[in-house]
Amino acid sequence: MLQEQAKALAAGLHQHGLSCSRSADWTAFVYPDIDSIPNADKVQNFTIGNYRTFEECQIAATDRVKNNKSSTGRQGDYQCGYKCSIREDIGGLSICKEIQK
Repeated sequence: MLQEQAKALAAGLHQHGLSCSRSADWTAFVYPDIDSIPNADKVQNFTIGNYRTFEECQIAATDRVKNNKSSTGRQGDYQCGYKCSIREDIGGLSICKEIQK
């Protein structure tokens, strides 16, 4: 019985485009102060998490910007990067295939 329920759940998730094995390809970068956005060599220090979709990334990032503003009074900013990786061959920079906001 439990195995049948698990199969039905997996089929339902697949039908709606969701999967347990889907990777978290989007990385959220949140900068607490829009007037002091870090240089590229420091940007990975401002990641707040990885997300499966751009929409999840955007929601998490904008929520963090709002929370930071209410606690610090500073306007922040964010970016969501797709398939980001740290490239040691170019000084440990975080390189993304795409950036969206």
